[in-house]
Amino acid sequence: TRADERTLLQVFDAEEVGRLALSIQTLPPPPDIVEFCRCCGEPTLEFYRGSVVVAEVPMRHGEAIDVPHSGYRRLSAKSADLVCQWLADHGVTGPLESRMRK
Repeated sequence: TRADERTLLQVFDAEEVGRLALSIQTLPPPPDIVEFCRCCGEPTLEFYRGSVVVAEVPMRHGEAIDVPHSGYRRLSAKSADLVCQWLADHGVTGPLESRMRK
């Protein structure tokens, strides 16, 4: 629930956030298969413009995200590695640990 959520990391450097956002590459969804996960996602990446949230992107097990208005999408292996390592480098190790267990 929202009450249980806490901020794990805040990055205010727009260029760094832009580089991270550009590194997020998803794979095309498989034809005739609906992929989903029932977890809430952890962590959720929130992107702001000023004080307004412009996108919330939950990560799923270090390998997928929920794309606003598109749904569940698997990350490319390179993108998953990069995003998980970026988070770990900033002290958020859960997605990388989850990815390494697979």
